Amino acid sequence: MSGNGRLPPNWQKFMRDNDNKTELFIFLADKIAQMSARNKVIVTKEDDAVSTQTINMEELVPCSHEEADTRIFVHARHAVRHGSKAIMIKASVTDVLVIAVSVLPSLQQSGLQQLWVSFGQGNNLRWIPVHELCLAIRLAKTRQMLFFHAFTGCDVVSAFRGKGKKSAWLTWDAYTEVSDVFAKLSQYPLTVDDEDLQILEKFVVIMYDRSSTAEGVDDARLPG
Repeated sequence: MSGNGRLPPNWQKFMRDNDNKTELFIFLADKIAQMSARNKVIVTKEDDAVSTQTINMEELVPCSHEEADTRIFVHARHAVRHGSKAIMIKASVTDVLVIAVSVLPSLQQSGLQQLWVSFGQGNNLRWIPVHELCLAIRLAKTRQMLFFHAFTGCDVVSAFRGKGKKSAWLTWDAYTEVSDVFAKLSQYPLTVDDEDLQILEKFVVIMYDRSSTAEGVDDARLPG
């Protein structure tokens, strides 16, 4: 792909090809890096990154993050360590907001004062002050948010039938015993203990029936 090439007649068909998208992203990254910009602009380029200014990239490359949702925060950490006190992230997806909540304490330890994430689209777009949100939900829960979000439904995990985030959150408030498990599994251990699985099952049971005495999902099933 080059700057002198002709645009494909069917752009949508062209973009369905992953190889074409990869070449396009590399081409755009190189072009952005060649721009004359007053502010520093850093652009990802596969496992690499390029910048409009000569800077130390050791904390950014090589990067093994496949998803932009997490790679964003590699760049956020780099910005904070190089003096940024406030960061604004334009993403408009719930996963990025949840990750922002979970990593904010570590970014604050490096000097970050404000973290904003866009949420919604069009007329519903609003900027959420993550630093204020974390104060409202307490530090302990920020460290437990990743697994809670993944377990109760995210971009790649189906949600429980008929139970949204509000129901799951209220269940968490009612069954605080699950908090330690959420915190532990948010650190992505290699294995999950049977005791942790039992607590998670009890959480699911309570989410559907607060009065149930069943300890596991199988015990709570209706006979039939």
